[in-house]
Amino acid sequence: MRKGKPLRRSGDISDGTNLVPNAATLWLVINFRSGLKDAINAERGVRGISMKGLARISGIPYGTLRNYLEHDRDLPSTVIALIAESMGMKTHQLIIEAERRVELAREQEQS
Repeated sequence: MRKGKPLRRSGDISDGTNLVPNAATLWLVINFRSGLKDAINAERGVRGISMKGLARISGIPYGTLRNYLEHDRDLPSTVIALIAESMGMKTHQLIIEAERRVELAREQEQS
Protein backbone atom coordinates (compact mmCIF):
# COMPACT_ATOMS: atom_id res chain seq x y z
CA MET A 1 0.00 0.00 0.00
CA ARG A 2 1.23 3.48 -0.89
CA LYS A 3 1.93 5.77 2.06
CA GLY A 4 1.66 9.55 1.95
CA LYS A 5 -0.79 11.60 -0.07
CA PRO A 6 -3.76 9.78 -1.57
CA LEU A 7 -3.82 9.45 -5.34
CA ARG A 8 -5.96 12.04 -7.06
CA ARG A 9 -8.69 10.95 -9.36
CA SER A 10 -8.68 12.40 -12.85
CA GLY A 11 -11.15 15.26 -12.98
CA ASP A 12 -10.56 16.45 -9.40
CA ILE A 13 -10.65 20.23 -9.30
CA SER A 14 -7.40 20.08 -7.31
CA ASP A 15 -5.47 18.76 -10.30
CA GLY A 16 -6.61 21.64 -12.53
CA THR A 17 -8.29 19.52 -15.18
CA ASN A 18 -11.65 21.24 -14.73
CA LEU A 19 -10.31 24.77 -14.95
CA VAL A 20 -11.31 26.83 -17.97
CA PRO A 21 -8.70 29.41 -19.04
CA ASN A 22 -9.84 32.94 -19.72
CA ALA A 23 -9.27 34.69 -23.06
CA ALA A 24 -6.08 36.45 -21.93
CA THR A 25 -4.55 33.17 -20.78
CA LEU A 26 -5.47 31.46 -24.04
CA TRP A 27 -3.95 34.35 -26.02
CA LEU A 28 -0.71 34.03 -24.02
CA VAL A 29 -0.50 30.26 -24.45
CA ILE A 30 -1.14 30.40 -28.19
CA ASN A 31 1.30 33.23 -28.76
CA PHE A 32 3.99 31.70 -26.54
CA ARG A 33 3.73 28.42 -28.45
CA SER A 34 4.02 30.32 -31.72
CA GLY A 35 6.87 32.49 -30.39
CA LEU A 36 8.79 29.44 -29.23
CA LYS A 37 8.45 27.71 -32.59
CA ASP A 38 9.47 30.91 -34.38
CA ALA A 39 12.49 31.28 -32.10
CA ILE A 40 13.58 27.69 -32.77
CA ASN A 41 13.14 28.06 -36.51
CA ALA A 42 14.98 31.40 -36.52
CA GLU A 43 17.91 29.87 -34.62
CA ARG A 44 17.95 26.95 -37.03
CA GLY A 45 18.20 29.44 -39.90
CA VAL A 46 21.00 31.44 -38.27
CA ARG A 47 22.96 28.27 -37.56
CA GLY A 48 22.25 26.70 -40.96
CA ILE A 49 20.56 23.66 -39.46
CA SER A 50 17.80 22.01 -41.48
CA MET A 51 14.83 20.33 -39.83
CA LYS A 52 16.32 16.93 -40.73
CA GLY A 53 19.68 18.03 -39.36
CA LEU A 54 18.12 19.13 -36.07
CA ALA A 55 16.27 15.82 -35.85
CA ARG A 56 19.52 13.95 -36.38
CA ILE A 57 21.60 15.87 -33.83
CA SER A 58 18.84 16.06 -31.21
CA GLY A 59 17.76 12.43 -31.50
CA ILE A 60 14.13 13.49 -31.97
CA PRO A 61 12.52 11.56 -34.84
CA TYR A 62 12.06 13.80 -37.88
CA GLY A 63 8.29 13.29 -38.10
CA THR A 64 7.87 14.09 -34.42
CA LEU A 65 10.02 17.21 -34.66
CA ARG A 66 8.13 18.35 -37.76
CA ASN A 67 4.82 17.86 -35.95
CA TYR A 68 6.05 20.01 -33.06
CA LEU A 69 7.45 22.81 -35.20
CA GLU A 70 4.99 22.93 -38.09
CA HIS A 71 1.69 21.94 -36.49
CA ASP A 72 -0.35 23.04 -33.51
CA ARG A 73 1.35 20.84 -30.92
CA ASP A 74 2.79 21.90 -27.58
CA LEU A 75 6.48 21.25 -27.12
CA PRO A 76 7.25 19.32 -23.94
CA SER A 77 9.99 20.87 -21.79
CA THR A 78 12.26 17.90 -22.49
CA VAL A 79 11.97 18.53 -26.24
CA ILE A 80 12.70 22.25 -25.77
CA ALA A 81 15.80 21.35 -23.74
CA LEU A 82 16.98 18.81 -26.35
CA ILE A 83 16.51 21.30 -29.18
CA ALA A 84 18.32 24.08 -27.32
CA GLU A 85 21.24 21.84 -26.38
CA SER A 86 21.47 20.49 -29.92
CA MET A 87 21.85 24.04 -31.23
CA GLY A 88 24.47 24.94 -28.60
CA MET A 89 22.07 27.05 -26.54
CA LYS A 90 20.70 27.05 -23.03
CA THR A 91 16.99 26.32 -22.68
CA HIS A 92 16.35 29.68 -21.05
CA GLN A 93 17.74 31.45 -24.13
CA LEU A 94 14.96 29.97 -26.26
CA ILE A 95 12.37 30.82 -23.61
CA ILE A 96 13.58 34.43 -23.42
CA GLU A 97 13.41 34.76 -27.20
CA ALA A 98 9.90 33.29 -27.22
CA GLU A 99 8.83 35.80 -24.55
CA ARG A 100 10.32 38.63 -26.59
CA ARG A 101 8.27 37.51 -29.56
CA VAL A 102 5.11 37.37 -27.41
CA GLU A 103 5.72 40.95 -26.28
CA LEU A 104 6.15 42.06 -29.90
CA ALA A 105 2.87 40.35 -30.82
CA ARG A 106 1.14 42.06 -27.90
CA GLU A 107 2.49 45.47 -28.95
CA GLN A 108 1.41 44.93 -32.55
CA GLU A 109 -2.05 43.85 -31.46
CA GLN A 110 -2.47 46.94 -29.27
CA SER A 111 -1.42 49.40 -31.97
